[in-house]
Amino acid sequence: MGVFKKLFSILLCIFTIIFTFTWVNNHLRMPAITVRGRMMRYVAIKQHKSSNNYFNRSKVKAVPGPFQESTSPPRERDSLRFHTIPDKEVDSLRNIAVKLNDPGIQSPGKAKDSFEGQMTCKLPKIDPFDKEVLPFIKHPRRFECKKIQEEFSYIERELIYLNKTVFENYKKKTKRRIKCFWKYLFKKEGHKNGIKNTKLAKLTAAEPIKFPSSGMVQVECFVGKKGKRKHVYFNVHVQTQPIKEPLQKPTEDELSVYMLIFESMATARFKRHMKSIDKLLKERQTFFFDGYTKVADNTYVNLVPMLTGLRANNGMMNMKDEFHRKYRKINSFDEVEDFIWKSFSRKNYTTAFFENAVKLSTFGYGKKVGFKSAKPFDYFYRPYFLQHKVLSKHSTKYCFGNEPFVSTQMKLAHNLFDWYGNKQKLFVVNILTEPGHGDENDIERADDLIADSLRKLFSKNSFNRTLIFLMGDHGPRYGDVRLTRNGYFEERLTFLSVVTPPWFHTKYPNLTNKMKVNQKRLATPFDVHQTLKDILEGNYRGGQLKYKTQRGISLFDEIPWNRTCTTAGIPQLYCPCYNKPKETVIDTPLSKKLADIMVQHINLMLSKRKLNVKCATLKLDSIRQVTLMNENGDEVLYKVLIRATPGGGLFEGLVTKNKDSFSIPDGAVSRLNLYGRQGKCIKSGFQKYCYCNEQ
Repeated sequence: MGVFKKLFSILLCIFTIIFTFTWVNNHLRMPAITVRGRMMRYVAIKQHKSSNNYFNRSKVKAVPGPFQESTSPPRERDSLRFHTIPDKEVDSLRNIAVKLNDPGIQSPGKAKDSFEGQMTCKLPKIDPFDKEVLPFIKHPRRFECKKIQEEFSYIERELIYLNKTVFENYKKKTKRRIKCFWKYLFKKEGHKNGIKNTKLAKLTAAEPIKFPSSGMVQVECFVGKKGKRKHVYFNVHVQTQPIKEPLQKPTEDELSVYMLIFESMATARFKRHMKSIDKLLKERQTFFFDGYTKVADNTYVNLVPMLTGLRANNGMMNMKDEFHRKYRKINSFDEVEDFIWKSFSRKNYTTAFFENAVKLSTFGYGKKVGFKSAKPFDYFYRPYFLQHKVLSKHSTKYCFGNEPFVSTQMKLAHNLFDWYGNKQKLFVVNILTEPGHGDENDIERADDLIADSLRKLFSKNSFNRTLIFLMGDHGPRYGDVRLTRNGYFEERLTFLSVVTPPWFHTKYPNLTNKMKVNQKRLATPFDVHQTLKDILEGNYRGGQLKYKTQRGISLFDEIPWNRTCTTAGIPQLYCPCYNKPKETVIDTPLSKKLADIMVQHINLMLSKRKLNVKCATLKLDSIRQVTLMNENGDEVLYKVLIRATPGGGLFEGLVTKNKDSFSIPDGAVSRLNLYGRQGKCIKSGFQKYCYCNEQ
């Protein structure tokens, strides 16, 4: 019996412990979380009912951090009775809930999915390797620069030397007298493309050349007498030179900015062709923003909003052209005070701007006034890239001399981070127009080269205090891929990734949680601009950001799940929020009507501006595609693709049908094939619609 009594006592103790633990767990843990849950439901419902919803935050105090995102879309079935909890206690409850693994709270990585099915903007799911796209995809080799000329000069320890061996061998082989000369290159004051240089001086083996402050030295070698000289060597040596002035060392959490921008880089194109860079980014703390959308047609009108916060659209699509209204009388882009790099410069950042395009440069193309200051940035190498016209005669495609020009451009930009690293605050914009502007596939040639250059800096911790934006300006606007069904969305959904330093998530988990959520939200260049402002002003350090603007929301802040193209500032023509378009039969009276309206609209745009005097009246040649994009009661939105004559222009636009009426926003028509000099007789932004009467 004694044994049974002892066994009974043990079982009674175990039962008591289990009962006590269960009671404590249910009565001490759950109320806090229940209060938290009720409070969150109250906030969500109040915000949902509010006419200003997300932006009117002053009326309802939302709980900071990932809790805001962890709730599903508001449902008005729960009680609104709740306890008022001070902010400190809310934070404490959050920590308790996370530690206890409350099933009502999703992890930051999963939070983005809670709203995805309820998103107001239904983003399309694009397969980068869709069967319609695959026939146009190739995978070319990386750059190979064939040796066209001997290297008569070389760089060693920041000095330029005459290559004695090559020099003497050439003399023996040709039995001709050869002379080499050098000169410094600088940007000329008062001219966007002007080059100022020193007089030619003889290059000898005994006297190496030091780089000037501009970092550019031109070397030429000739044979023959004066007046009958023949070039046998031409090269421009370029090197980033440290600025000899006191450095502004960043404080512990101040960030540098590096913006590496690829021409015509859609998210889908990046996945097809940039596998090495993609692999590298996924090894880092990188955020990929699948809903990042362009807000205008080409590079210039998408980079201006990103760099100034102002819309620039040449007065098209019935939207206010804020930038050109404010700066319509400028003689140079140096006069634009809204450029974000000027604000960074005022805060003692070193600024740099690299762009390998010459004719297609963002701020110097065509009639654009360009930068006329001798030094618009601390580092600016336009004279070097302008010399490509001469250097290309001594180079193979995509090469400067015997080196890929992308390699040279990466060295120039990345030397700044290698040298200055964490010692100096930097703001660097690096635009790769080529090789991405033309052929769909050629950008892949640069993939390994760029990835290797970035990996070296990561391994040296040179980016330890830098936020990196790897992105496109817009998606492909021309070419075979653009004419596919997916091509419409690829042009709009532009590649954007943001790489944060390793310590950033630990120090600011609230911000990175919101960035994870924003990866599936609708985002624009205006949002990137606001993010740059937050970096500049240090707003991110508080961990909580609150904005009342609808158009520009920082990527550090939470972009609302019910954001639309209208509130984001995206014109209807570029809105990607159509996830189930339906292609219709083109041989119908309705399709013919829609196509005729498109042609009439283009002709009307030209005549309203009195351009029809010089431009031919267009006629419908053929209907290529009609797609039903959206239905809302009597209002139906169609996408129409036509070919017009004369000129063979392929035009695509959105036509809204409301009962028996049709409408197209002014300028809401894109051209999908190159037009060369067809519109050379006019100087406005309407050249793509014009076929000059005199060709």
